[in-house]
Amino acid sequence: MFNSFSLGIGADGVPGDPLIEAYLTGKELKTVAEIDASVSDLMTSARLYMYGLQFTYNPHRMILNRVTDVYLLDADGNRRELEDDKLYRGGRSLQWADAVCGDENIVWTVGCCAEKGRRNTD
Repeated sequence: MFNSFSLGIGADGVPGDPLIEAYLTGKELKTVAEIDASVSDLMTSARLYMYGLQFTYNPHRMILNRVTDVYLLDADGNRRELEDDKLYRGGRSLQWADAVCGDENIVWTVGCCAEKGRRNTD
């Protein structure tokens, strides 16, 4: 995240909205992928843009049961399986996270960053 910056002005009055980080479990990341695969084609403004989290989905399956494979790609492009109980760190703009989910759910949305990792397998 050291090469990125945010727009706007932070709560301290300094230009640039702060970047935050939080941790999600592997199980929560799988849920994030499922929600993105199920909702984002119906409501494109809800699309999540992620870096490192990859998933395969079938758009013909029932909503919230579309993801057929989800995993991480490391910096060298190697596949790493998610472990349900392991914590994974993610970053996000505080302004975006607050606008999308409100303060009480901010940790849930923090796992997603720059690029999209989706493959349609219809």
